Amino acid sequence: MREDTIIIKGHPKNREQIKIILNALSKTREAITLYDDEHNAFLIPIITIYYFECIDRKVYAYTKNGIYRLYELFSDLKTKYEALGIYQINKTTLLNICLLYTSDAADE
Repeated sequence: MREDTIIIKGHPKNREQIKIILNALSKTREAITLYDDEHNAFLIPIITIYYFECIDRKVYAYTKNGIYRLYELFSDLKTKYEALGIYQINKTTLLNICLLYTSDAADE
């Protein structure tokens, strides 16, 4: 399998920003094991999950293709995936801001 190559050139004083960018790029490959209603396991990339929700102490992941259950603590998800754009927006929801599209309250 051939790997893609990315070359980043920058001024030495931007070294920290470049490290942050490289770290973010490497994390886009991260995936999480999710389960459907029949307990079939799927390895789903984090960047494809719209949001996580905690309902009755059970954690669910919402994707374009469906709703899946996962067996990780809600609080662990928050800290583990914050660098990938997963942020807590209320007590029971973690939102993937990378997949957030604009919304206007006037449209409702």
